[in-house]
Amino acid sequence: MAPAISTRPRGLTPGKVKQGIPDVPLDRRTFLKRSATWVGGAALLCPGIPPRSWADTPSAFAGERLFAAVEAYSRFGVHHTGKEPDRLTSDWQANHLVQLGFEVHRQEFGIEQFDAEEVSLVLEDGARIAAAPQYPVAISGGPLTARLAAANEAAADLDGAIAIVELETGNTIDLPDQMSALARVWERGAVAIVAICKHPSGRIQFGNVADDRERWRIPLALVGGADRERLLAAVGSRATFRLEGKHRSVVGQNVQGRLVRGDEWIVVSTPQSGWTTCAGERGPGIAYFRALAEWASVLEGGPSWLFTSNSGHEFHDLGARTAQQAGTLPLPGKTALWLHLGAGIAQRSWVEHDAGITLVDEKARTLLSCDWSDSFSMLRQFWGTRTFIVPHQLLKLGEMREIVSHGYETVLGLVSEQPYHHVPGDLPETTSPQILETMGRAILSAISGYVR
Repeated sequence: MAPAISTRPRGLTPGKVKQGIPDVPLDRRTFLKRSATWVGGAALLCPGIPPRSWADTPSAFAGERLFAAVEAYSRFGVHHTGKEPDRLTSDWQANHLVQLGFEVHRQEFGIEQFDAEEVSLVLEDGARIAAAPQYPVAISGGPLTARLAAANEAAADLDGAIAIVELETGNTIDLPDQMSALARVWERGAVAIVAICKHPSGRIQFGNVADDRERWRIPLALVGGADRERLLAAVGSRATFRLEGKHRSVVGQNVQGRLVRGDEWIVVSTPQSGWTTCAGERGPGIAYFRALAEWASVLEGGPSWLFTSNSGHEFHDLGARTAQQAGTLPLPGKTALWLHLGAGIAQRSWVEHDAGITLVDEKARTLLSCDWSDSFSMLRQFWGTRTFIVPHQLLKLGEMREIVSHGYETVLGLVSEQPYHHVPGDLPETTSPQILETMGRAILSAISGYVR
């Protein structure tokens, strides 16, 4: 007899969901720092004690296999939507699903991309400051030599100057307050912007941005916080700024695989694109996506499955929005569970210091967002993984917002703290086979509760 499907984990009595609770305007980093005492204890912590041993863990969830998937994904390169590494990722994901017996199709969408040729800032003394373009890119049209001015000083004369801006945002560039601050800079006559990132590594941190936002009014380049003091000391002197390259239209691809069995569905989603090599940001989600597809493919009977690997994430979830608009997803009423594998969900933790950050051999904290009524069940499933359980009625991050807003009620969404989120240097060393396996066992335990 084919196994039946439960609409919630076994042993959990449906609870009454509170209505009308607004989203909380915190980013994941701030939330995870405050979770232990925030919202009167609404965030439940699964402590970092050793998890139970699983003698029957499927081989797809072995730490070394998961880590190999992270390494393979990272080797494709910088995963900008629609560029070659992203296209290679789409092919890799599609081939994996086809080999497992899934019916696979792709969803395409267009986006403007930028291929940088030269991005530089050279100070009057000849010192070169590492810089990178921030989308939506405006080019300089040649070298711009001008006076450096600190834009955060209200009385500063920015007319004809290269303005130094200290960003107040992290992984998103076009928040309203930040956009207003940038607009004031070009309205005061600046010819270019050098934006100092505040990431604790001291490195550049790229910001997500709307896909339909017009190019910056003047050229804008990012620099790392490690160069802050040198830049501010150079205020008043002259510098040469250059941002050159070519814009082009590219096509991003979501990859969806269907395995049709029962009337009800389980959906598994993960973003696949990003600003860097994304080994820690995207790699674990990609690895678990592939492992879960392998596990689901050999189950006897049970629910139908839809796996979707979404590009376009750095443009405010463009791929996820495309997937919802395409009409290829199962209806909410037919979906027993949606599992979303978000950013950095199996990361090493780190220590911050004056010279940047140092990775340590401990798992970073993870956030699991789910329905109120599933919270205590998930506390049991993720025990021992340093995971905070928070109702999605209180907090939705990333693509979880898109999922819940379309009426999917039983949703598990994972995101995490990450040492190099949107930061160059996001390499496989940000995770480990042991961390990947520990978190993978918990994810498999959670999703298994919906299949019996």
